[in-house]
Amino acid sequence: MHSETKDVCQFVNSYNDYINCRLKDLNVIGQIRSETSAFNIDAGGSTGYNVITKNAAHDVRTKFTSLREYRQFRLPLANDIALDSDFESVVRDLPRFDLNDHTSVTKFQAFFQRYGTHVVISCFGGGSIEIEATVQTSG
Repeated sequence: MHSETKDVCQFVNSYNDYINCRLKDLNVIGQIRSETSAFNIDAGGSTGYNVITKNAAHDVRTKFTSLREYRQFRLPLANDIALDSDFESVVRDLPRFDLNDHTSVTKFQAFFQRYGTHVVISCFGGGSIEIEATVQTSG
């Protein structure tokens, strides 16, 4: 892999837009509406993603962030992971996901709590610069 640079500095109008923007950047197809999601999304915005909000107070500072990643190399990880029988059994026992069925939602929440939500197939080596600008609101 040749080295590459990735810049992130995006502005979105709501936390819901932020979530959908991150999903798109992660190549996840679909949308999640945070205010009605069955899954608690407990995360602040990632560096480089800025949610625009109205600032009613005049003594508040507004913060903006930006990110530049320097990816010097990519390291593929083994993708021939042997799945143990317990994991295969749990996956087989998962019901069809139905947001309106409490049992279905509970089983998926338990699955993600135990096993996580991502499979890591590669990683980058390099570094990054995080830029943060704070602006005093004028009154």
